[in-house]
Amino acid sequence: MSATANVSDSDASDRLFVEMSHKLEALTASVNDLQKRLDASQQAINDRLATGLGKIDGRLDELRHRTDVLDADRAARTPVQTAAAPPKATPATPPSTAKDTGVDKPHALTKATSQEAPPPPRPHYTVQAGAPDIAILTDAQGRPTRVLPGSSLEGWGTVLSVVQTGSGWAVKTEHGTIR
Repeated sequence: MSATANVSDSDASDRLFVEMSHKLEALTASVNDLQKRLDASQQAINDRLATGLGKIDGRLDELRHRTDVLDADRAARTPVQTAAAPPKATPATPPSTAKDTGVDKPHALTKATSQEAPPPPRPHYTVQAGAPDIAILTDAQGRPTRVLPGSSLEGWGTVLSVVQTGSGWAVKTEHGTIR
């Protein structure tokens, strides 16, 4: 009888093992299916986020471009308006009159020569990534540039700081802020 009991215990143990193995396979398949669905959902969310951020970045770049164009247009118009009506030059030696007071009058000619041409427009940069005290900028051609406080940036001078502004970063320089 003990041999029969050992065989039936062994059969029951084997059946339990096979049943547990089937359930484990079913759970593994279920977990794999859930993982695939989670990955697909994350990819869809990332795609939507990237599309939304791309649209926002595109609109911001368009606004910055329009601002740059308006600034350049304004700078280009300013010298033209002053050049259209140049100040009248007075002779270096004013004619002598009976009421000469002996006080020198300022010459308009010195004012005209002291006016300088407006500086060329600064290169356009966009902050692509940032962290405290470091930023990656791209120029108009898409070339990346890494900047740190103290580094020099063509047209903008020395970088003073890199700070977080809302969800983005800004690079403050001697001649303005790059966003």
